[in-house]
Amino acid sequence: GTNSYNINKINVNLLDGKGSIELINKVSLTVVEATISTPGVLTYSNLTTSGYTLTISVPSIHPKDEAIQYQLYQFGAEVGALQSGLTWNITGKSSGELEQHHVIASDANGNESESSSVLQIATLCDAPVLTSVGSNLENSIVFYLQSVSNASFYTLDYKLSTSSTWINYPINTNNITISGLASSSTYNIRARANNQILLPGA
Repeated sequence: GTNSYNINKINVNLLDGKGSIELINKVSLTVVEATISTPGVLTYSNLTTSGYTLTISVPSIHPKDEAIQYQLYQFGAEVGALQSGLTWNITGKSSGELEQHHVIASDANGNESESSSVLQIATLCDAPVLTSVGSNLENSIVFYLQSVSNASFYTLDYKLSTSSTWINYPINTNNITISGLASSSTYNIRARANNQILLPGA
């Protein structure tokens, strides 16, 4: 911000024990307080079950030497993650763990910017395990899906081993029966756990 001040320069004269004040000069002083530009967009990459990489963009109007430090926050607390320039490598997380991050820039005098926008991110969930428990109907197969931590929901797909097209099979229970399969055929089946921001896992 900008603040203005008036400074008066005066002389004090003593004549026969009587004082007089004379205004010599009046100076206006403007003090400009340092303002740090708000960091740009915080994005993620290299998402795994145990971590991810965060990168903050810098606005084009942001002077290169204006901010000497970019501090990463996690749910409002500073994060001591390994930092390289405008990038942080986050490791040691649990699968499907939900986090919120933002970044604040600061200069050598302790002036801080406004917070960047908040990024909500979750690590990928582990792959659920499908266990075949046989079949109780002709041309069908029954599976049991083992739940994984922090999963919001699961998806299951299957296809003939000779096909390139996966067929989605809606599931809302751990006990799954796929019916209508072709006799004497080989199928590929996969299941995925989706994390709390709906990204599919491995």
